[in-house]
Amino acid sequence: MIYVIDPASIDENIDLIYEKDDIRLCTIQRAVPQQKLGFCVYYHRKEHFHYIEFYNNWELSLAYQAGIKNFDRIIELNGINIEKDTPYELRNRFNIDQNLPVHMLVCSPATYIHYKSTGKLLHSHLRTVHHLRPVYAISRSKFIPPQQLICDVFSNKFPSLRHVHLGRIDYATYHSWTTSPSLQFVSIFSCKSMSILAILTSCPNLHHLQVHIFPSDNHVFTSSTPLNHPLRRLIVWSNYTELYFNDIDRFLAYTPNVEYLYLQTVYRTPFIHLAEGLINRLHHLFRFDCYIREMLTRDSRIGNLASIHKMHSCFCGIQCKEENDKCRIFST
Repeated sequence: MIYVIDPASIDENIDLIYEKDDIRLCTIQRAVPQQKLGFCVYYHRKEHFHYIEFYNNWELSLAYQAGIKNFDRIIELNGINIEKDTPYELRNRFNIDQNLPVHMLVCSPATYIHYKSTGKLLHSHLRTVHHLRPVYAISRSKFIPPQQLICDVFSNKFPSLRHVHLGRIDYATYHSWTTSPSLQFVSIFSCKSMSILAILTSCPNLHHLQVHIFPSDNHVFTSSTPLNHPLRRLIVWSNYTELYFNDIDRFLAYTPNVEYLYLQTVYRTPFIHLAEGLINRLHHLFRFDCYIREMLTRDSRIGNLASIHKMHSCFCGIQCKEENDKCRIFST
């Protein structure tokens, strides 16, 4: 991300005539902390607002895929209103916790002018906010690493390696792994039967693990052996692939020290039961982010937002973004 002060804040393609609210909550998860989001952040010193402009190959950027548009005004970053931030302060916010999902509340220039001229506040709890489906950086990855490379990575053949992003893996090569104590951050796009437990066993000092579960991966867990792993941050991303409670619970049984959890999946049992399972397993959990599509009809649903918020402080940021006869979407 590049920060510039006082360039042009619109171009000839921007319509400043207000017709209806165009406010979007966009979520981006990088594959690795250093990955670029694909835009510059600008600051208008006269009107005092921050806004976005894409640079080269903007249609391929994570930000564009997440729903961000050219010249959008930035309102919130990770749940914090940044309208009064200086350029330096906002740049620091983008640089903090780069391994966590980026939540950005943005709006069109016309919407921004409308709200400011009428004295109304822009925030993420407005009913007109569009909560867009989160974008995962490797959701379109087709790269399959060589089998020997996978074995080398998880067998300490690169003793100085700290962060690794392996894209898609088609073979469960864990039987030939030893240990890789240097690895602290692992991002993996798992297809077929990649063993998550094997990653944890091979990486005893792993601090952050993010896994995108591919639709063909129906049996991620290959062992029932307990593992009290020191992992602190866990991101499980399955898009439209359903994860079952037993799988999630078994996974968390290996990682009881997790403090931050992001979960995105399709879920066909009551979300409130999942929430109960999380707090029973993760006694150190202080932040929970999610995008969960609860596939239950109205008559089959249990609990509401108020009851979920009362369960644990880390659930207070959960909202019901969409509700119809077929499903509810719970998201932060």
